[in-house]
Amino acid sequence: KDSIISSDVKIGVGTIIVSGSIINTGTTIGRHCIINTGSIIEHDNWFSDFSSSSPRVTTGGNVKVGTFSCLGIGCTISHNISIGENTFIGGRSFVSKDCQNNYLYYGIPAKKIKKRKKTEKYL
Repeated sequence: KDSIISSDVKIGVGTIIVSGSIINTGTTIGRHCIINTGSIIEHDNWFSDFSSSSPRVTTGGNVKVGTFSCLGIGCTISHNISIGENTFIGGRSFVSKDCQNNYLYYGIPAKKIKKRKKTEKYL
C-alpha cells in the first residue's frame, strides 16, 4: 500500500510489489515477478515472467528484463538497455550496455563475468 504505481502499469498474476517501490507509466511487469523494497522502475520498462529486482534497484526508461533474470541489490540500469534471459546482474553494478542471455554481469560499468547454466540458482 505504500508503493507508487502509475495507473497504466500492467502487473501479471502472482507478481509482488514490495513496500516503497515506484513503478512509472507504460511499464509491464510479467507473471510471478518480484519488485523488491524501494525499487524505482522508470517509464516503459518490461519485466518478463519470473524476473526480479532486488531491494533499491533503479532502472532508466525503456529497460527490458528477460525471463528468469535478476537485478541484484542496489544496481542501476541505464536507459534503453536489454537484459537477456537467465541473466544475473550483481549488486551495486551499473549497466550501460545490453546484457546477453545466460550470463553473470557485475561491476561499474557491469562486465560479463561468466556463463550461467539454465538450471543454475541465483547466488
